[in-house]
Amino acid sequence: MMCFNHHKKNSVGICKHCGRGLCEACVSPLQESVACKDRCENHVRRLEQFVNKAVLSRYNTTFVGSMLVGLLMAVLGFFVSSSEYPSSPYDMILWIFAGLFFLNALRYLGQRNGPK
Repeated sequence: MMCFNHHKKNSVGICKHCGRGLCEACVSPLQESVACKDRCENHVRRLEQFVNKAVLSRYNTTFVGSMLVGLLMAVLGFFVSSSEYPSSPYDMILWIFAGLFFLNALRYLGQRNGPK
């Protein structure tokens, strides 16, 4: 791929905002990405901040949602299994789903913390 601005130079990166190929003279390296110098830097910085806040936070919606759904399944499983009716396959299914959601939340939390 060639540089968008300097058509005879090879690109060393692609702008995360506009997708243009950039040579060494046109590139502005940021924390984890590349942007067009004096053009897309602010857009890419805001995008990186958004990603860091939304995805890399310890307790984001994936973790909290998995814990809440797992808790709901566990409560439903408890009420179904302790009811007057004979045991049914539904209570086992609720317990299995509760366990799966809790395991998903723990797996996600382990990925966010990283190896120690």
